[in-house]
Amino acid sequence: DVCSSDLFKGKMSYADKLKIPYVVFLGEDEIKSGVVKIKDMTTGDQQALSPAEAVQTIADAMAQRAAGTPIREKD
Repeated sequence: DVCSSDLFKGKMSYADKLKIPYVVFLGEDEIKSGVVKIKDMTTGDQQALSPAEAVQTIADAMAQRAAGTPIREKD
């Protein structure tokens, strides 16, 4: 369906514009399989995981990003 495809692309573009670090896909196939798909918007990597694994993966990645050293300008 063209409309669904355009809507999906628009939402992905919007998430990218807002610098959303991860998106989660949960469609009929994922529900039947008991998984969710997560996509790292920085790297483009996508993986199918259990819901608990997806939450842990995203939480760990966000903690790692937050632990970075800030760059400070010298006076």
